Amino acid sequence: MALSARLAPTIECDRRAAERWHAGRSRHRAIADHATSIAPRPLSSSDRRESYLLRFVSRPLFPPSAPFARCLRQLFKRNAKCPRAFRTPCRGFDRSGASRRLADAARLYARCRESCGRHARRGVYAANLAGNLDARPCPRRASSRRHSRHRGATGARPSPKRFVRRACHPEYCSGISPQSAPCLRRRPMPRAGNCDEALVGAEGLRRKARVRGHDAILGALLGAGRRRGSHRYPRHHPPLPTDIRCLMAGGFYIDINVTAEKPSSGQEIFGRAPDFTAANVMLWSDEPMVAIDARTVILGYLFRKGPPSVRVRDWAGVDGSALVAANGRELINGYWGGYVFVHVAEDGALYVLRDPSGLLPCYIRRSGRATALAGDVTDLVVPEPGRIDFEEIGRILASGDARGRNTCLVGVEELIAGECLVVDRRSARIERWWSPWDHVTPRGMSFGEETSQLRWTIADCIGSWSSCFPSILLGSSGGLDSSIVAVAATPRSERLTALTLVSPGVAGDERPYAHAVASSLGIRLRHAPLDLADIDVERAVTPHHPWPISPIFKQAVGAIHRRLHSEMPIDAHFSGNGGDGIFCSIRSAVPLLDHFLSKGQRTGLGKTVRDISSLTGADIVTVLRHAWLRHRRSGGAHLPRYNELGLEREVLARIEAQGFSHPWLSAPADALPGKTVHVAFLMRAQKSLELYPRRSAPLHIAPLLSQPIVELCLSIPTWRWIADGRDRAVARAAFSNRLPKTIIERSQKGGPAEFNLSIYRTQRDRLHEMLRGGVLAAAGIIDISLLDEPEDISWRGNAREQRILAFAAAESWARHWNGG
Repeated sequence: MALSARLAPTIECDRRAAERWHAGRSRHRAIADHATSIAPRPLSSSDRRESYLLRFVSRPLFPPSAPFARCLRQLFKRNAKCPRAFRTPCRGFDRSGASRRLADAARLYARCRESCGRHARRGVYAANLAGNLDARPCPRRASSRRHSRHRGATGARPSPKRFVRRACHPEYCSGISPQSAPCLRRRPMPRAGNCDEALVGAEGLRRKARVRGHDAILGALLGAGRRRGSHRYPRHHPPLPTDIRCLMAGGFYIDINVTAEKPSSGQEIFGRAPDFTAANVMLWSDEPMVAIDARTVILGYLFRKGPPSVRVRDWAGVDGSALVAANGRELINGYWGGYVFVHVAEDGALYVLRDPSGLLPCYIRRSGRATALAGDVTDLVVPEPGRIDFEEIGRILASGDARGRNTCLVGVEELIAGECLVVDRRSARIERWWSPWDHVTPRGMSFGEETSQLRWTIADCIGSWSSCFPSILLGSSGGLDSSIVAVAATPRSERLTALTLVSPGVAGDERPYAHAVASSLGIRLRHAPLDLADIDVERAVTPHHPWPISPIFKQAVGAIHRRLHSEMPIDAHFSGNGGDGIFCSIRSAVPLLDHFLSKGQRTGLGKTVRDISSLTGADIVTVLRHAWLRHRRSGGAHLPRYNELGLEREVLARIEAQGFSHPWLSAPADALPGKTVHVAFLMRAQKSLELYPRRSAPLHIAPLLSQPIVELCLSIPTWRWIADGRDRAVARAAFSNRLPKTIIERSQKGGPAEFNLSIYRTQRDRLHEMLRGGVLAAAGIIDISLLDEPEDISWRGNAREQRILAFAAAESWARHWNGG
């Protein structure tokens, strides 16, 4: 095996050799000594040159030294001259990923030497590494004779850009991570000579396409520490390994049968014996499982709090009973993730805790003394008449704050994030083990400390999530939230592809912003238009949801995702969902009340007034008046808002009388007004976590909802979030040097509004017919007189059309679950 393959696994651990080398000892001697200690045979001169080259790759800076250039020329033996581009220092080197890059390069080099001939080795190795190099071409390349060897067989100079597109093909990147393949995006290497237009991967080798890859090899090795780059995926992918395919399967089912006589539905759903049994509890799971002891198991993804956070795959140490003690304090304070914790006590009592982020869904069905829990609501109930709770549908349509523990399906509840279901022989009760109100107290940090802490926390959490999935599709709208996710996920993701959706109208085209983010990070960007042909207004948008909360245009989004899934491997969908709420995107006078109630009449109060005025566009007098009126109305606390458009008055009156039912909206007596709004935003973000059924599609991760990020953001005062008259000011400042200026300064964001209006205008007759004879009108939930109102071309007319579309989405969902 090549020396590089033996050397790479120990590079990271050998701190002493690195320290001696950096201290100024002979570079050749240090590497030779280190390699001799692990090599089973004496080192040859070529081995020393190779080890010397690999150690240079792991350096944070490449000095233009003469010994280094001589080493390269001797290594490749064909007058391989060091290009001028490589004599400049490297920028953006990430020292933490050096060992991974070295291991990738060594593994690929060994594979090529063992399986390919001389020409194949040059071609594949050059294409794999050089196809992703971010290096500057020689400025005199167009007129220099020394580049004449890059001409094709006809003597014409091939296009470097076409070589870049071909060399970045993912077949070249097989076995090498993006950390080792920075992009040749804007500064391409010269194209290899004597090469036709065929691919240079395995197919290209079968076509006997020769590649001269010395410059490519040199550039790839030297560029291994440069800025990370994008990948291009082939149209056909070989079957994924079994351990990767299993990432696409999810879901769980827990059956608590007190009588132990009734057969469980889990056997029929999963088609196998239980994966976990204890006392009267049986559990099936396709989620990752961490076994604590014989009575305790954790489903989903669990990380030990950092930084750096470490994924927990095997448990050693504390037993399950210790994790349950003190309302799960040790588990909640020491770990985070997207998980469900299951523990069966010695007396048979069951504890099921849903983690504070809520990233793993959990629903409950109670039938007498039997209780069942599942991650997919379709495992608990089936569509049939009498299954729908129409009153709950009315609550969902009336207000986003009206949603509580009950779902729109009779007999099904949601276990809210941070809650624990306790089932014993006497009863089944829900206890709150985590609450956002436990983390609203400021930590006493300055604005600079808050931005630094937020940046590190986001990088740690999102990086931990991205390391769990081989291939990630990120929904990139060009907004601040999705851009932050892209920045934090890129360093540790193996394959990250950004997708931006294009809808009609100027506001619906986010490609310039998404391209700016992708270009700055060196990741691949795909874009796709929303197509009206994918819309069927009579089909339920998300029948696996227990609430009709998904808009109709999501059908077009799902169609795009399915087409992409057939073209490229997708193990998880990432998005910036929930970012507005977590980063407290607030536009009111409430931060002024918070500042006054917390600090009193201090000099900083005037700055907060000016920040609110700059953010909202209102003058200072108007800001003060609104703050006073809000304080008089409810002490400034958040109150649910109701949309009465199109709802029956009796239904709306009952909903307003009942008020909100979500436990997070019950604020403590001493809570600041702005924090009641912040927690309400966080509660609303929880409704958009399920993108597709977990057992049939890649799971959706909203990494900004990770517990450490949420807890830190809750502790930041609301007036800090509007500093300098910008919303989400702390997040903007935290990533101001990592994102393009156009993203940091962007204050407005587009959306699919024009596409929604196109759906209404093309499907108007079907929408009206469906609602007039639908189950919601028959149940007295909606007022069909809304359909008879004349068309209005103003913005009020748009509000009416959007409301009709929301009613239609709820109607199709209700018909599905009603068995129709």
